Amino acid sequence: MTMSLLSLKVRNFLRIEAAEITPDGAVVEISGANEALIEVDLEELRIKLVIRPDRSTVLTVTNAEGFKASSPQKLLDGLYSKLIDPLAFARLTPKQQRDTVAEMAGLSAMLDELADVNRDLKAAQARLDAMPEVAAVEPVDVSATLAEIRDAREENRVAEALAARLAQLQSQAAGAREVAERKRAQAHALLVEAEQCDGQASVLDASASLIVVPAAVDLTPLERRLEDAETINAQARAYADREFLAKTVADYAAESQALTDALTAREAERKAVIEAADLPIDGLGFGDDCIMFNGVPFDQASNAEQLRISAAIAMAMNPKLRVLIVREGSLMDASSLRMLTEMAEERGFLVLAETVDESGDVGVYIEEGRVAAVNGQAVAA
Repeated sequence: MTMSLLSLKVRNFLRIEAAEITPDGAVVEISGANEALIEVDLEELRIKLVIRPDRSTVLTVTNAEGFKASSPQKLLDGLYSKLIDPLAFARLTPKQQRDTVAEMAGLSAMLDELADVNRDLKAAQARLDAMPEVAAVEPVDVSATLAEIRDAREENRVAEALAARLAQLQSQAAGAREVAERKRAQAHALLVEAEQCDGQASVLDASASLIVVPAAVDLTPLERRLEDAETINAQARAYADREFLAKTVADYAAESQALTDALTAREAERKAVIEAADLPIDGLGFGDDCIMFNGVPFDQASNAEQLRISAAIAMAMNPKLRVLIVREGSLMDASSLRMLTEMAEERGFLVLAETVDESGDVGVYIEEGRVAAVNGQAVAA
């Protein structure tokens, strides 16, 4: 079922005291110097809105047989979609335009998921590209090196203690010999005592001969290895981080490829959905965050193409109530208005274009709340 606007009556609404509009063409311009019973006749439906002094409203919708709708607002909502202004659609951001058309085609969820994965892939790839190349190295066991240093220091401490003991014994032996010599020189009577001292010296020499002092351990290589351990371990950690990030990039790439393959595999189904969605113009498609026209983002199309596509989408979204409202009609030049008129006549639509004009020569001219002229013809007060 389709409906057209046959007449529009307004009385005491906003600053309009009284007006009655009966369209006689595809485009009706409602203009003024830019400065509430409302009745609308839609052939099969008649709409009446009464605005009381306390600003409460009463809405009624009846059909040609006089049947009154029980939920008039819900009925009107079903006739009138959110987007009916082509210029408003053309001013949406590329992502809002893509989301609007994608919702019509039933592809919003898949396109959003692919966009999210591609964003993660680009971020991970950027982080991987920013990391320097590092060679793979084996981490150094710092605790083992420290243990070796502790063992070497303990060995050196023991060796130093033995060396000190040896020096002490040798010194004592020398002292004993000196005593022996003195004793022998002093008197023969002291010979026995001297021999005892010699015996003591021999015992001490025997003890000293049993002591082997090891060579000192060179700590320089071990200390250098400890100094280099942190540098090597930092390189090992950097290599591990880069390998992890490379795996992350590979995982994201694989997930992106899987989604891309799935999207490619569903190309026939997607085309069927788009055909079933009855997209209003050939060449319309989808990008990551925008709609495409002939492979070019919508916002890069010419102004004329943007207006033609926006109007076609608006008409496709309002197949029942064949009325378009252009709030800023003054922004359209003559060729744009002519193209919009031809599209409206071809598809049976009525376009209400609001323009700013003080001449009174164009469309329905409203001044001081009343219809002052229609197409240049004055209307009696």
